[in-house]
Amino acid sequence: MTATLKQNKEFQRAYKKGKYKAGRYLVVYAVPDRNGKTRMGISVGRKFGNSVQRNRIKRLIRESFRKLLDGMKKGYDVVFMVRSGKKIAAAQNRKFKAAYVPTYEEIFSETRRLLEKLDLLCSEKPS
Repeated sequence: MTATLKQNKEFQRAYKKGKYKAGRYLVVYAVPDRNGKTRMGISVGRKFGNSVQRNRIKRLIRESFRKLLDGMKKGYDVVFMVRSGKKIAAAQNRKFKAAYVPTYEEIFSETRRLLEKLDLLCSEKPS
């Protein structure tokens, strides 16, 4: 199980003092941790679809992070902020309510690319 950021001040520290990179679906903030542990937090605004869609994208991000955790440098707080993407109408005569939820492959590849840009992934593989 991955250690998570829970308090607002932990998120604010990452936003104010951390480096960040933005992609199509995500913005990733990273700041060195004081305790030497790698922790993660996810922020999804209410503009991103309904609760089912917000929880789905959080599960996809958590799984992507879990898969990449072994190859990451230790001792960082990483915050994933979900960008509200294109809206799709839930029904023909309704207002735009639903958001496009990217697939796992899209989230995984973007997570890997952004973590590489932030220089958080180790380039060499352990023997």
